Amino acid sequence: MTSFSTSFLTDPWSSWQPRKPEYTAEEKAGYREQFEAGKGCVQCGGLHLHACPRVKRLVMRNKEEISEVEFWPWGQWPADQVVWPADVYEEDLGQGTESDSSSAPGV
Repeated sequence: MTSFSTSFLTDPWSSWQPRKPEYTAEEKAGYREQFEAGKGCVQCGGLHLHACPRVKRLVMRNKEEISEVEFWPWGQWPADQVVWPADVYEEDLGQGTESDSSSAPGV
C-alpha cells in the first residue's frame, strides 16, 4: 500500500490568529464617532485612509452605481490598515442584560 501526504486536506485557516489591535481610549472614542457618523466603508464596513484594501476589482455600471465588487482572498490584503467596529466596541459586546434589550425603542 502506498502512503501519501494528506497535509493538503487541512483547513488553511487553522493556523490563522486574529490580530489584536491596541487602541487607546481616545482613539477608540474617535473611531466610534466615525462609525456612528456612518463613515464606515461601503465595501468592507471598516475605516481606512485610502481606497478599500479589501477590493481587488470594482466594476461600475455608470458614474454612481457599482455593478460588481471582487475582493482579495483573506490573507492577501493588508488587514492592519483597517479599523473594524469590533476593534473599538469590543468591551461593549456581551455586556448587556435582558432588561436592557426590553427598554430599547421599538421593542
